[in-house]
Order: sequence, then structure tokens, then C-alpha cells
Amino acid sequence: MDSLLADIRFALRQFAKRPLFTAVVVVTLALGIGGNAAIFTVADQVLLRPLPYAEPEALVRVYTQFPSLGFERFWMSGPELMELAEWNRSFTAVGAWADGSFNVSDGENPVRVRGAAVNAAFFDVLGVAPVRGRWITAAEDQPAADPVAVLGHDLWERAFGGDPEVVGRTIQVDGITRTVVGVAPPGFDIADAGLELWLPLQLDPTATGGRGSHYLDVVARLAEGTSVEAARQEMHSLLARWDETFGEGEHHPNEDGHALVVHPLHVEAVGSARTPVLLLLGAVACVLLIACANVANLLLARAESRKREIAVRASLGAERARLVRQFLTESVVLSLAGGACGLLLAWGGLELALAANPGAVPRAAGIQLDGRAFAFTAAVALLTGLLFGLAPALRARAGDLFAGLKDGGRTSAGLSTLGVRRVLVAAELALATLLVLGAGLLLRSFWTLQQVDPGFDPGGTLSFQISLPSASYPDSPGVRAFYDRLLERLEALPGVATAAAFSGLPPARDVNANSTEFEGVEETEDRPANVDYYQIVTPGYFQAMGVPIVAGRPFQAGDTPTSAPVAVINQALAERFYPNENPVGKRIRRGWFGDDEPWYTVVGVAADVKQGGIDQPTGTELYLLHGQWDNVEGLSPPRTLYLAVRTAGDPLAQVPGVRRAVGALDPSLPLAEVKTLDRAVADSLTRPRFVTLLVAVFAAIALLLAAVGTYGVLAYAVEERRHEVGVRMALGADAGRVLRMVVGQGMRPVIAGLVLGLAGALLTGRLLASQLYGVTATDPVTYAVVPAVLVAVALVACLIPGRSATRTDPATALRSD
Repeated sequence: MDSLLADIRFALRQFAKRPLFTAVVVVTLALGIGGNAAIFTVADQVLLRPLPYAEPEALVRVYTQFPSLGFERFWMSGPELMELAEWNRSFTAVGAWADGSFNVSDGENPVRVRGAAVNAAFFDVLGVAPVRGRWITAAEDQPAADPVAVLGHDLWERAFGGDPEVVGRTIQVDGITRTVVGVAPPGFDIADAGLELWLPLQLDPTATGGRGSHYLDVVARLAEGTSVEAARQEMHSLLARWDETFGEGEHHPNEDGHALVVHPLHVEAVGSARTPVLLLLGAVACVLLIACANVANLLLARAESRKREIAVRASLGAERARLVRQFLTESVVLSLAGGACGLLLAWGGLELALAANPGAVPRAAGIQLDGRAFAFTAAVALLTGLLFGLAPALRARAGDLFAGLKDGGRTSAGLSTLGVRRVLVAAELALATLLVLGAGLLLRSFWTLQQVDPGFDPGGTLSFQISLPSASYPDSPGVRAFYDRLLERLEALPGVATAAAFSGLPPARDVNANSTEFEGVEETEDRPANVDYYQIVTPGYFQAMGVPIVAGRPFQAGDTPTSAPVAVINQALAERFYPNENPVGKRIRRGWFGDDEPWYTVVGVAADVKQGGIDQPTGTELYLLHGQWDNVEGLSPPRTLYLAVRTAGDPLAQVPGVRRAVGALDPSLPLAEVKTLDRAVADSLTRPRFVTLLVAVFAAIALLLAAVGTYGVLAYAVEERRHEVGVRMALGADAGRVLRMVVGQGMRPVIAGLVLGLAGALLTGRLLASQLYGVTATDPVTYAVVPAVLVAVALVACLIPGRSATRTDPATALRSD
């Protein structure tokens, strides 16, 4: 221990004598280690940590399927849920939820929150205890039971001041008085949905209707000893029981096109984030390896300058193992210092990246540096110190050391060290090429995504959501009258050109997948009678959203609740159901009520609007008027609508006026999801932007480190060969010839690394393909531009020491030898 402490003190003295060298090494390592610490924290939280439930490995998601419609994971209907819960033997409990947004108030200051209606078994499945009160009971989950609610922890603190007596208190939820029975623990959620309120689902076990109404998400807990595969096999056998029970006359799960599937909850929670996170891990690993190679180069150069010192120590009796330990001690001290600085970079960078891209990865709310991240960083720092410290340590051979005492000894040892350093430069360039190519492909992909036409004009438009409580607005005339009056007030605001209300906010909303009947059109397996998106709108929708009408006309003021029902379809629907025909004048109706459902006449065709995501294919879409939606008995128009307000100036400047307009009609109504349409489009690209930004940053760091490494090796080579350059110039070599010689020597490892990097990129391109949009993994533009940039950067790094060599004074060089 005394010897180790002596080595550490000696190392610190050495670093203090060379502050610039020490700073360069520590910063280089901080970049590599800090990036790894940050991305490990993301990967640990997203991919590795168990979900915050009791025995989370026993939790699964259960979905229905409609492969003919392209839905591999679909919701379940109420009757299907109750039958599954009763018939299965694989699960100890089957929970369900249907999420949405709710107006919550304690009598004043209403807030709009995300919440869910859940069955009582939902909490049994997850096995988490409330922090106050209790969960919803089975008795409260029955139809007509007393209305109750469970508050999320954040909602309890934010809206109710963390009142310790909140249990038993009454609150207003969408105008209904409910009793608070419990408070959930901090962070309690499901499917990363941001839920803060839980209400009883209250399915009626005696109601057999609504079998085709799929709206429930399902989570279940496996019975002890039951595997996921066994549960899958039972779901397959249950399909036969459904067939026997219902036959062919009624909608039910079946083998032909409506199966049940089971997937582990953790796999579903991670979802599509797994590949981007692994991609980021690969990127930061490349940066760390490049940093290690760079630092190894620096230490090799420093070791050459210390040959005489080390040789003297060896001649005085220091054993090789003792010298190697000194090298490794110095490198580990440097790496630990770099790791400490890297943690600061990781903390700041992670906070900044997640704040700028909220929702980019699942479970983002819990991502922060913790003990596991510190332990990982310490391990990486220690391993990194040993890794880059090996290069100078292995150079500590006795022959090399004692050669340092001779005048001519430095040349052969220096050239040998130079070869090792050139190999390291080639490795740096190979890794940098791989990383910069990946960043180039992602940047091209993201740029292509940004050029995609969403189908509407987001500029200068404010959007927000309003929800009318059924208790306050019990009938259709009241709902329609409120929105009519609100739109009048909004359009009267100074600077507002037009306003409209609609049911779904593009460009990222859930699919509807509604069965629909098309008069005169035969349903086939390739063309099922189903529409991806229903958009319920007020007449000014197409003008407010800037959606072009490509055929026929938009909705007009004359299209009223009492006039003939009309519809507008999008181009995708027209091409699927009316190929080579003019769809205007065709008739369509919802497929829910049979002959009781009126026909809607198509009066126009709208341009396609991206509804399921900018990077997703355009779905079929049917536009129906809000005022004509409830033309079947028992059906009411949607109470929750988005509103778009197109303005002549800054849309956000209209927010105070909008709040006053809503408050004048109903002060109990909060505004939700207030943002510009530009922001809505940007939010739909959060994940690709997050991944592209981080990979681009890591690629820039890698390129900088590789350029510095190339420069360092060549500058060292020029210094080692200063005498040779002087002799060449004394014999008549001009500056141009010397420059070409130096640059040529410097570019050899660069070209070698570039070739290796290109080959590696071609081999691993398929791993990146799933993250690209509109660009192939072998995009010729990227593969042409990136090598050119790398060569240009390397040339600049080589020209600086090359020009230094051309300024060598032959007489001075010969005298110094």
C-alpha cells in the first residue's frame, strides 16, 4: 500500500509539471466516459431495470389481433375481457384499463389530467400498495356503484396541496362528484401513459352487446409455474371455446382473423425504443475506444520523452514489473479524473437531452444518474485506465530502456513506437468512419422526415383541447350549442382568421379502425370494409387546418344537423374503395347500426393527412360533421374535441384571449394540450430527433478526436525525423517534396482506417436500417460525402505538421544531431 501511494503521489507530481498534457488527456477521457455514463443510465432505466411492480417478470400484456387489417396488437372489448378472465387458467388476475383525459376540480381551479377507467383486478395484477387509503374494490367496480376515484401522487400534490386528509374528500371529475378512496405511490403508471387518475371501469357482466367495440388494454399476472409460452398455448385453445359458444353469427375471437396474443410486459414497455438505445450504446462505445486510442498515443509520446528517466530508474535496480505498475498507476489516475469529469458531463448532457426531447424514450421520468451509474462509471474508468495504459507499459522492455542511455538509441525505439501509434490512428479512423457514416445516414433520414408533407399547414395555428362533462352537458343540442358559440367567440378575436373543432389531432393519434359500409363496393380480404381514422369536424375544419380539397367541396354552412348527411373522404380511401372512379356522390355509412344507420353522401375528397405518424403510411380517413354525428338514437356527439385557431401572427399570443373566450362560456372548463401545430409536428419526431442529435454529437467528438490523434502522430513523426528532413533538404529536396512526403506518410493510416470503417459500415448497415426513413443503409450520397469529409479533416491534420517540416533549417537539424 505504501508503494502504491508513492506511485500515486509521483504520478500527481508528474501531471502537475505538465498541466496542458494532463488537461488534454482528462478532457478526452471525460468525453468518452461521460457519454458512456449518460447512455448507460438511459439503457439501464429503459432496458435493464425491472418494472416497478410486484414480481414484474410474471406480468404480460394480452392483445387481440386483426391481421387482415394490419393490426397485430389491438384492444379488447368488454365481453371478451370478462370471458377471458372467467375461462383462463394461466392468469391469477386479468386487469384492464381505458385511458383518456378528465377535468378534475375540488370546486375551483379545474385541471385537465390523463387518467384511466380500470377494473378492480387491475391493481391486484400490478401488486402495488397505495400510499394513502386503498384501491378501487370489486364492489365499487360494479355498475351503478358509488362513484370513487384514486389520485396519482403528482396530482395529489399539485392540485390538492398534498392534503393528508384527502382520502374521503369529494372532488369533481367531469362534473360528477366522486369520493377519493386512495392515493397512488409516486411514479405509479402503466404503459408510460402518464396517468394521474384512476376511476372504476364498471363493466356490466349481464350486458352482452358491444362485442365489436374494442377499447380496453389488458394486463395479466401469470399463475405460479406458468410460462409465457404456456399462456400462449392456452389462448390458442380458448379460441375453440369461443367458436363453440358463439358460432359464426356473432363477433368473437377466432382462429381466422381475431386471435389473442400474449407478450411479456417488460418487452412491451420497452417497445421500439430497444434498437435506438442499443444504437446509442454502440455509438458511445466507439467514442470511448477512440478516446482510449488517443490517450494511448499521448502516453506513448510522453513515454518516449521519459526514456532516459525510465532507463536511469531501471539501471538503478527498478524491476520491469515495478515500471509497468508505475505506468498503469498514472493511466488509472488519469482515467479516474476523466471519469469524475465525465460524470459531470453526463449529468448535464442527460438533463439537457431529455428536457429538449421529452418522451423520446419510455420511462424517461425516472432516468437520472444513481448508484448504478456511478458504479458503472467507476468500472469503465478503471478498465479504460488499464486499457490505454497497457500501450506504454508494454513498451517498457529492458532493451528499449537501456537504449535510452545511448545517444543513438532514441531513433530505433522511436520508430518502433511510431508504428504502434500509426496502428492506433488507423483504428481511430476506422471507428470514426463507422460512427460518422451512421450519423450521416441518420441526419439524411431526419432531414427527409422533416420534408414529409403532413397534409396540413401547421404554420400560424394554435391548438388545444376542450372536454365537456356529461353531467353539465347531458344532451346533444347542448354540446353542439357550446362548440358553436365557442367558435363564434374565437373567430371574433383580433388576429384570428378562422377556427374549427375536430376529434383527433394529427400527425400522431391512435387508430380508430372502424367498420364501415360502402354502397356498391364488395368487401374482399385485400379490401376489408374498415376505415383507419374517423375525423369528426365542424364545417371550417379544412380551412382552419389548411387541408386542401382535391375534388368536390368541403363542408359548408348549409350542412346542418337537419340537412342530408354528407361526408368527405381522403385520397387514400378514394384509391382503395373507388379506384378509377369519381367518389363524389358515392354513399358511405358507419357499420354499427345496420339499416338504422343513415347513408352519408360523399361531397368531397381531401388531401391525405398524416394521422398515425410522419414516418408511417397514410391511412384511410372519413370526415363526418360533428352536427350530424348523432343522427342515430342513443348516439351523442363527442364532448371532447381539439380546436384549431388559425391566426395572422404569433399563435401563442392568442392563448389569453382563448382562455377568456372559454371562461366566458364555462369557467369550470380547463384548456388542455395547448400548443401550436408546428409544435405538434415537432413532437411527433421526438425520438428520431433525440437519436439523431446524440449520434451526431458523438460522431463529431469521434471525428475531432481522430483528427487530433492523426495530428499528434504526424507531429511526433516529424520531430523524430527532423534530422532526416534536414539531410534531404540539404541535398536539394524542396519544400513541396518534403510536404508531400510528410502528408503521404500521415495519410497512409488514415486511408487504411477509412477502408476498414467503410467495410464495417457496410457489414453493420442492416442494424441501422430500421431507424432510417426514405434513406437506405447504403445511401450513395452519404457514402460519398462522409469519406470526403474525413479525408479533408485528416488532410488538415496532416498539413499542419507537414508545413512545420518544410520550415526545418538543415544546418540546425544537422548540428542538433
